Order: sequence, then C-alpha cells, then structure tokens
Amino acid sequence: MSGDRDPEVESAPTPLWEVLGLALPLTGLVLLLQYLANAYSGTFADDDASHYINGLLIHDYLLHGLGRSPISYLIWFHSHYPLVGIGHWAPGYYLVEALWMLLVSTSLHGTLVLSALVTTTLALVVYILLRRRVGWLIAMLGAVGLVVSPIIQNGSMELMLDIPVALTSLLAALAYARYLRAGTAGSALLFGVVASAAIMIKGNGAALALVPPIAVLVTGRWNLLRQRNFWLPVPVVLVLAGAWYAITYSQIAAGFRYAWGLHYMLVALRANSAILYHGVGPVVLVFAAMGVFDTLRYRRGDPTWAVLVALLFGVWLFQMIAPAAIQDRYLAPLLAPVFCFAGIGLYRVARRVARRGLLPAVVRPALVAVTALSLVPAALSANRLPDNGYFAAARLVRKLVPAQNPVVLVVTPPPGEGAMISALASIDPARPSLFVVRGSRLLGGGGYNNSQYLPRFSHVQQVIHAIDHYGIPLLVFRDDRRVGAWEHIRQVREAAFREGSRWQIIARTGPAAHPVIIMRLRENDQRVADPRALVRLSGPKALLSRKQGRR
Repeated sequence: MSGDRDPEVESAPTPLWEVLGLALPLTGLVLLLQYLANAYSGTFADDDASHYINGLLIHDYLLHGLGRSPISYLIWFHSHYPLVGIGHWAPGYYLVEALWMLLVSTSLHGTLVLSALVTTTLALVVYILLRRRVGWLIAMLGAVGLVVSPIIQNGSMELMLDIPVALTSLLAALAYARYLRAGTAGSALLFGVVASAAIMIKGNGAALALVPPIAVLVTGRWNLLRQRNFWLPVPVVLVLAGAWYAITYSQIAAGFRYAWGLHYMLVALRANSAILYHGVGPVVLVFAAMGVFDTLRYRRGDPTWAVLVALLFGVWLFQMIAPAAIQDRYLAPLLAPVFCFAGIGLYRVARRVARRGLLPAVVRPALVAVTALSLVPAALSANRLPDNGYFAAARLVRKLVPAQNPVVLVVTPPPGEGAMISALASIDPARPSLFVVRGSRLLGGGGYNNSQYLPRFSHVQQVIHAIDHYGIPLLVFRDDRRVGAWEHIRQVREAAFREGSRWQIIARTGPAAHPVIIMRLRENDQRVADPRALVRLSGPKALLSRKQGRR
C-alpha cells in the first residue's frame, strides 16, 4: 500500500489554527442552512419538542428543584408540560442540553445553536481525518458535503438526538482505533466509556457493539480475542448503560413500528438503501465504495480506516436488525464514514488519472468540483419548516390565561400538541406555572404516542362535561377535517358550535386558510385551578401509579 500513498500529505498534521479557522465558517454555514430552512420561525413539533422539554426539566431541576425528589419533580413538571420522554429516551444528551441552557439560554433558538455546534464538530472531525490522508481540498469537500447533505440538514434544523449519536459514535470508533494501535487497557476503557455515552444518548448507539468484531474481521487480528482487555468494554457498557436499558426496554419497545425478523430486514434494506442514495447522491456513493474497497484491500495500514469500515457496516447492519422504525435521520451515524471514504476514493481516482499524464493540480480540483455539483440536488431536497403559528399562539395564551386558573387545553392535529407545549414552556416566566392539557389525553388516547388512537367519549355533551370538570378556561384549537383525523377534534368543533355564546373566539394566528384559534370558555375563566386534579390528569401514569402503590 505504501507505494500508492502520498507520504507528504499523509504525514502532515492538521494545525490547531486551521481547525479553529474552519470552525467559524462551518458554523456559519450550518446556521445559514437553519435560517433558510425557517428553523428560527417555527416551533419544535415532533420528537424534538419532547427532547426540548426533557432538557428543560433537568435545567429547571438543577436551578430550582435540588433537595426535592427527582421523581416528584418530574411528576410535577410533566403535569404542567406533559411531554417528558425520559425513559423512552436515555438522559445523556438532556444533561448536555441542561448545561447549555444554564450557560446560554433556555430559548428554542438557543437550543438550535447547540444543534448547529454539534453538527459543526462532527464536520470538523471528518475534516481532520481526511486532511492528513488526502489534503485540505478534499477534506473541505468532505466536511461541507456532510453539512449540506439532507440527512444532516434535517437533523440540524431541529433538536434531535441523531447527530449527537453520530458524533459520539465517530469518537468511539476513533477511540477503538487507538486501542488497535496501542492495545492497552486504558484505550479499551476509553472506547467503553465513549460508546456508553453514545448509547445513553439514544438506543441506536448500540450499533457500536458491532464495531469490535467487524474491526477484527477487517484487520485479521484474531489474536485480540485472546486478550483480556479486548473484552473490557463489555462490563463498562453494561455498568454505564446496560442497567438503564434493562429497566426501560418495555417503554422503548412500545414505540417500535415493526417486529423483529427477516421481513423487517428486507424492508429496511430497500428503504435505507433508497434513503442513503438520495441522501448523498450516486457520485459520493461510488467514491465511498472505492474508498472502502481500498481500505479492505490494504488492511495493514492505519487501523483508523479499518475501524471506520467497521462503524459503517455496524450502523448499517444495526439499522436493518433493530425494528424501531425507518427514518432518514437514523442513518446519520453512517454519513461521517461515507464522506471519509468518498474522500479516499476521490483521491485515489485523482492519483491514477494523474499518472496518465494529467497534472494533479488540475485533476483533483476538477473531481472535487464534479463531486460538489453532484451534491447540490440532494442538498436542495432538505426539508423546509413552515411557520405554523403555534409560537404566536403561545405568546397570546400567556397574556390571556387567567392568573387564578392557568390552564389551557390544546386540541390540534398531533404535531400541534408538541409545538404548543414546547413553545409555552420556553416562555413561561415562572416555570412550571401553566398547566397544558393535551386533547389527546383528556379526550382521546390509546397506545404509545396515541398510535392506536380512540376517542374517549362518544357524545359531544360528554366532551363538554370533561372540559368543564377541570374548569379549563382557555382552548387552543386547530381544525383537521382530513380522513383519519382525531375524532375529538371534530367533537370540540361541534361543541364550540353548539355552545357558541359560551365559547368565545378571542384570537387567530397562523395561515388564514388553516388558523390556530384561541377560545375563551366563559364561566370557567372565573374558576380556580385544582392542581391535584390536573396532576392526576396529566402526570405520568406509570410514576403516579407507582407512587400511589407505595402509600
């Protein structure tokens, strides 16, 4: 392999000033892409809303709840902002969020900056890896290509866990490469700790369990299996992450969209192949395949690249085996090794073409330009977030909700509940002070995340009675007349029509064709909130049952 390398590039370290100098424009690029995607005008509305609430919960506990039982504080917080998802997700990244909020801001915009910095760090690691191997130009292409790929863009414009998992997985892989070089217990321990961090961010970090066996297979270093320190990461991960997942697996499995087995593997193979193809384009995939082949062919070199092969195949196999769901963001941990190997493949092609008489100074920039242009269609296909009107509605609610009865019922299509809860929590000056009641909880429900939704009541009068039972004075409503829409939305629409003189529309926000409507319920606006009843309604059922069982 040594005869096919560029020793001058390979041996050149990446100066710190170069990395720091690149960090600023890369961060600017990520922030620009967030702005163009309208991320700063919308609100969190999907899993990101729950991720925000989870970080906010820990932040507020550290500021105001120390000395209280964490479980009691969680129940109290969840009853106000019923979107806490700790248990379904591990708390690792929420601790990072909480520290960021303590240092910077609890605003939705502040957490988007955190997402941007995580993406930038991931791109910088890709740059450093490629810089020493193929030079700054191809390394720059790898870093920028990673940032503009739609999978990474979509993860950067929201507060999601997949890019943090991608970053920690890449760092864990580099720690394992260090173990392959040094063979020390300390390097094995480091891999176990970083791998545990990835797993404690999200369950798909468990793909790292496949890295050591695949790395042994790629390098042919079967003797490692006889070394005690090879197995050291296993007890480390079991201690740091295993207990958490043993306790919470039933909650996690409740959210699986598929069942274990061959059928899912075939479905995932087709779907994930299409996602990857559209996510990076055919040119990058061809170059990446060449880079992987080159690494497998010359496997006696730097173990870093063998471990990156293991990470790539480990993530790919894990996403075909674990039947949680099929989404483009789940492939985020694949993107860093894909762009690294694409850089290797491009570099090899440039060298081979140059040997035929063309100057490297011409060939390499030309191939970089072609590859960069091939990324444009995919980059432009990233999502753009609509301004859904929920944040404006949240500001109005804060002004209009009665001080003695600070309760609001949210009756909207599914994304609206999370959007309103996260928006209201972000602007609550005495958090948690406002009780947000989910329409899907009071008036409907069924299954994890209402996946088996059924309306709770069959008659509109029962719906009115349930709302009045809790004395709810304010309602945020967005209509949904689509086939399969939640039935309680229709029921509330009919209730408002039936009691038109009592249900007073006081504001509209969002698009005129599909507004968010704020209604005041007369009589209820004169009542006083009953915190105990609201805790029983919106608190986490499992924890409430456990707490009552101990009494």
